[in-house]
Amino acid sequence: MVQPHQPRPTRTTRTTDASPSTRADTVGVRTTTRSHWIRGRDGLLPWGWSKLAPLAALGLALTVGLASWWGIRSIENGLVDDTRSALAEQGLTTEQVDALDINFDYRDGTVAGAVPTGFDEGALRTGLTAIDEPDHYDLDTSGLRPGPAPEAPADPERASTDVSVVRAANGSVILSGTVLSEAQRTQLVDAAETTFGAAQVTDQLQVVDLDPAVDGADARVAALAEVVGQLGATTEATATLSDTTLEVGGTANSTDDVAALNELSTDYDFDPFSTSFDVAAPALTLDEEVDALQGELDNLQEEIRRNVTFATNSDVLDAQASETLDKVVAAMDTYRLPVVEVSGHTDDVGDADLNRSLSDRRAQSVRSYLVTNGVGDQRLAALGYGEDQPEVPNNPGDVGTPENRRVEFLALATFDR
Repeated sequence: MVQPHQPRPTRTTRTTDASPSTRADTVGVRTTTRSHWIRGRDGLLPWGWSKLAPLAALGLALTVGLASWWGIRSIENGLVDDTRSALAEQGLTTEQVDALDINFDYRDGTVAGAVPTGFDEGALRTGLTAIDEPDHYDLDTSGLRPGPAPEAPADPERASTDVSVVRAANGSVILSGTVLSEAQRTQLVDAAETTFGAAQVTDQLQVVDLDPAVDGADARVAALAEVVGQLGATTEATATLSDTTLEVGGTANSTDDVAALNELSTDYDFDPFSTSFDVAAPALTLDEEVDALQGELDNLQEEIRRNVTFATNSDVLDAQASETLDKVVAAMDTYRLPVVEVSGHTDDVGDADLNRSLSDRRAQSVRSYLVTNGVGDQRLAALGYGEDQPEVPNNPGDVGTPENRRVEFLALATFDR
């Protein structure tokens, strides 16, 4: 019988530390204690088997419980997979199956959610019932319902053919608008450059790389390119192409050119294709153009004095000058034969040499503006006359005479005069 644990008896050994003559009188004591917990031969286990048995039973129960839980989860996951397979066999996509709510509590399952509109729900339920065997699992499909109608696939983005070709009176040609491909753009630019010269053509076309909103875009662009090839006989013209129409008009050099251009509408399959050309006015002689241009400039003189101004001792144009100078540009574009002298003038306040230098710089500023905005630089000269050409007598003193601080334009047949 296992005895309750008690410390083993103490074993005492006596030894002498004295000399031999006194060994019997002096005794040293050494004490050793040993405890045994596990060694069975000593009969000293901490608990008996009666206490270990409940712990063993608890461990066994936990092991069985975990195994059962894992087994049930495995069965549930397998049933979910079976249900998903049955749904896929009925034609549902993976995305549609993923959108459904499929749950199992051991062998009792539910499947709910939206199935596609138009889907054969009866066939779906039949397919699910086929695997819903009593000894397999019990599946509730009452939660299935028709889903919203699928959205129609978006139409590809489409674009309209929208092109404008403008030949201005100064000979420049501008292509603008949208084309549907790089090939269309190249076709139009090549036609314009062949007809008018590459130096005159400005390409502002945008390529959108989209499908045509209306079929036949390539044929329409090809027809416009052929029409552009006929516009060399014009002094100015505009051709506008849309998805269904082509409109061409402008001014031609002669009645024969007008007749030929107006006949273009019968050569292409457009409805409508309209043409409207007039004969250009008879060309003016050089002297007539000089007189006409000077008349335009004289009409602008008051506005020029009011708006083409400078700060004191400055050759920088004031902000309001551009609107008036743009009118000078337009007049010189209309009458392209004359040349124009831009002259600067001052009153007599200050040093005469400084006034001449300042008036020259101001005339140069005006000339630079006109050149920048399209007037050929060979058609313009800038001269500063300082105080030498007053328009009215200068006031005495330091007040100055505003009427004499001015810029003027003089149309000429040539600068050699």
